[in-house]
Amino acid sequence: MRDPRPDTATFLQACRDAGATDVEVLIVEGTEISMSADRNGRTRKEPAEVWEASVRVVDRRGAVGRVALTRRSRVDPGKVARRAMDRAAAASPDPDDGPAVRLDVPDRGLGILDPRLEVMDDDARVEVIESNLEGAEGAAEGIEPESFVYRERVLTRSFRSTRGVVATERSSRFELTGTVRDRRTGQVLTDAVDSRHFADVASVPLGVDLARRLAGYGVEAPLPTGNVALLLDPLAVARLLPALAPAFSGEAIEAGTSFLTGWIGQRVASSRLHILDDAAAPGALETRAFDDRGVPAMPIPLLREGVCGSTYLGPRLARRRNQRPTGHERADGSLWPGNLIVRSGTRSRNMLLPDLGAHVAIADFLDLSGVDLAAGTLDLPVMALAMDGPQVVGCAGPRRLQCAIPDLLSAVVHVCSDQERIRNVDACTWILEGIALG
Repeated sequence: MRDPRPDTATFLQACRDAGATDVEVLIVEGTEISMSADRNGRTRKEPAEVWEASVRVVDRRGAVGRVALTRRSRVDPGKVARRAMDRAAAASPDPDDGPAVRLDVPDRGLGILDPRLEVMDDDARVEVIESNLEGAEGAAEGIEPESFVYRERVLTRSFRSTRGVVATERSSRFELTGTVRDRRTGQVLTDAVDSRHFADVASVPLGVDLARRLAGYGVEAPLPTGNVALLLDPLAVARLLPALAPAFSGEAIEAGTSFLTGWIGQRVASSRLHILDDAAAPGALETRAFDDRGVPAMPIPLLREGVCGSTYLGPRLARRRNQRPTGHERADGSLWPGNLIVRSGTRSRNMLLPDLGAHVAIADFLDLSGVDLAAGTLDLPVMALAMDGPQVVGCAGPRRLQCAIPDLLSAVVHVCSDQERIRNVDACTWILEGIALG
C-alpha cells in the first residue's frame, strides 16, 4: 500500500505557492474487497482501490476554500490549489475558521488494524459467507437466506497542516450484511455486523440470528393493554443512540437547530442514564487517531446521570470559545460521532423481567427518518413484541413510537447489566415506564 504522506506534502506546498496562508490536506488511500453470495451459491468478488482527498485553504483575508477529490488519476496539485483559492476568494472572511492547533496524536494502542491481515485469503472470506448462508437455511422453518455480502476495507489516513500537524493512521474494517426471507409471507429482514477485526465478524452467527428473529416475527400476538412497561432491547438502543448524537453538536445547539438549545447543564433524561462518547476506545468501530481536521478525539460525557453534559466542538467554534476542539468533525464540516458507551446497570434482565409481567419490547427500529432533532420529537416505526416476564408471547406487529425525546429518555427506570457492543454502541437493555406505542 502506498504511503500518502509525500502526497500531502506536495498538495500543501502547492497551496502555499498559490498564496494560501494556512492549509489542511487529508488523504485517505487503501483497498476495498466486496464478496457476495446468494441462496443459489453464486459468489462474486469485486476488489477496488480507494482514494479520497480534502484540500482546505485559508487566504490572506481569512476566508476558507475547500476542494474534495475522489480520484487520484490525473490530479494536478497546482490546479487543485488554484481552485481552492478561487473558492476562498468567493467566501466571506472568518478569523476563527482556520486549522486546529497542533495536539498530540496517538500512534499506537488504538487496536484498529487487524494483525491477521497479512495471512488472510479468499478462502477465509468465502467461508464466512457460506457458513452464514447454511446457518440461515436451517435455523428456522420457512425462512431462507436471500443474500450475504462481505466487505473489507484497509485504509491509510494521512493529514498535514501548516500548524505543524503531521499524522498518519492505518486501519481495517470488516462488515457482513445478510438478508433472509420468509417463504410464506415474503417478508425480508436485513442486518449487519461489522468490526475492526475479522474474527469478530467471522464468529457471529448472523444468518442464524436473522432467521430466528424473522421467524419470531411470524408468531402474532395482541399488544398488551393498560399501563405496561416498555423494554428497549440492546439492538434497539444501539440503533437509536447514533441518531440522537448529533443533537449534542455545539454548532447545532448554538444555531438553535437542536432541541438541547438552552438545556446544557440541565436534566433531560433519567438519572440512570450516563452516556459517553469515546472515539479512542481500543479496537472499537469508530476509534481513530484523529478526525478529518487533524484533531485527536477526547472523551465526551454527553449525559451525566441524566444531565446534559459536554458537547461536540469543531475547531471553528472551539477557537471562538477559547476551548479545545473535541475531534469529531469530518472534512465537509459534518459531525463524526465516536463510540457511544452506555454505562450498564447492576441488575440483569433475568432479575428484572419476571416482575414486569405483561409488557412490550421494542426489538428494533425499522426506520429512523422520523427523528426530528430540532423539535426534539420521535415518530418511528418499531417492531414490537408482546412479552410476559422473560418470555416472548409473539409479535405485536409494526407499531409507532411517538413522543418527545426528553420524555423517552426520562422514562428509563432500569438500565440492565447485559452490555454488548453493537457496531459503534456499547448498549444494554432499557426498561421504561409511561411510554406507550401507537
